Amino acid sequence: MFLAYDQPPLDALFEVVSATGTVGLSTGITRIGLDPVLKLVLGLDMLLGRLEIVALLVLLYPRTWIGRRP
Repeated sequence: MFLAYDQPPLDALFEVVSATGTVGLSTGITRIGLDPVLKLVLGLDMLLGRLEIVALLVLLYPRTWIGRRP
């Protein structure tokens, strides 16, 4: 997505990896004037990095919830 919005490739990769690892480092792409779509992408990266993908999949798949038996 960052490349579609004409961001430098290496800086874009750094921002996405930093957001996924919830490190907080930035090359300057992340700022107040950042496009809302890119903010959403970084927000989802932070969510997936913090929750782990397996925990999020279990949350989204109702058959795995406790107390539900077939």
